[in-house]
Amino acid sequence: MTSYRVEFTDVAQAEADAAYLRRSQRTSPEEASECYAGIFTAAQTLVTMPRRWQPVPHSDQYEGDVRRMLYGRGSTAHHIIYRIIDPAVGEAEGIVRVLHVYHGARRTSQNSGDPNDGAEEQSL
Repeated sequence: MTSYRVEFTDVAQAEADAAYLRRSQRTSPEEASECYAGIFTAAQTLVTMPRRWQPVPHSDQYEGDVRRMLYGRGSTAHHIIYRIIDPAVGEAEGIVRVLHVYHGARRTSQNSGDPNDGAEEQSL
């Protein structure tokens, strides 16, 4: 079975940070920290079987295999948009590049889920 490493783009990291700040203002810093850590923990589960989540609607118009993972429940779930990059010939692991992180209730044109919307191809 192929394994993958998970990388967050600068955009996805900034979106997760912003989600933390919003939540800490609405609830408590402890609850915000738990949610923030949960987003990264959930993304790390993509090291195995990243294709278990559905492709992003209309993902055929984008380069690569783009999918959406949900962290949480219902309209309060965070959407983790990621691209799967299979390993090159001779390499042991592929890459799951997290492109966007947004709260289901806060979807805007700024984070439309388009994996090409400002997501830099850079790991942290």
